[in-house]
Amino acid sequence: MLHTIVPPEVVWQNSDKIIAPQELTYLGQKVLAEPLDQPGEFKLIQLLSSDPALFLNTAFQPGTVIRFPAQPKSE
Repeated sequence: MLHTIVPPEVVWQNSDKIIAPQELTYLGQKVLAEPLDQPGEFKLIQLLSSDPALFLNTAFQPGTVIRFPAQPKSE
């Protein structure tokens, strides 16, 4: 529930352009990622794990661009 004096049209403008993150399995772990403009590329949002050691792995750092299915980025 929103308690605001701002009209609903302003609050919800562009809400149809919001892309919900997708749950993917990346390197054997579940992650939330949002798609990017390039096909197969995603920005990692969150690691979904209870293993504290995985959060120290830089491959699962939020903001990392990943390819799905997991492939090394060609340079």
